[in-house]
Amino acid sequence: MTLGFKFSALLALTLCGVVAQAGSATPRAALQAFLQAELAGARLDSDGWRRLIANHVEAGSDYEEPGWDSVTLVRKAQIGRIQCSRGRECRAKVRFELEGADVHPADEQEDYVLHKGADGWRVATWPHAKPFGRPRVQSTAHLP
Repeated sequence: MTLGFKFSALLALTLCGVVAQAGSATPRAALQAFLQAELAGARLDSDGWRRLIANHVEAGSDYEEPGWDSVTLVRKAQIGRIQCSRGRECRAKVRFELEGADVHPADEQEDYVLHKGADGWRVATWPHAKPFGRPRVQSTAHLP
């Protein structure tokens, strides 16, 4: 089931053409763009990372996503309060409603760091913030 979602999510993201050429105008817009791409499967491999999501993220120049063997299936993501400090960094909590399963809780929460650069806001990862955990894919991805 995980493998099927991986392929269908990558196909859906490719068809949607989710690509940004610069950072976003606001921290919320940056996080929304990142989550839209992630939930469609952009973090499942290095190719998807480079083509579809890297422009949404502030990361080290040598950062790449590994090939993931598992994902967390998500029904929806809800961005909570965003707190900004020093004008160039914000922190946000995102609540993920997970697909029900016996081995996982019904929801989880993740903290994100966003940084403002010369061209706009981006979600931060290693070495600017903690590395991303396992990717999340929205459970409404359709098989081809």
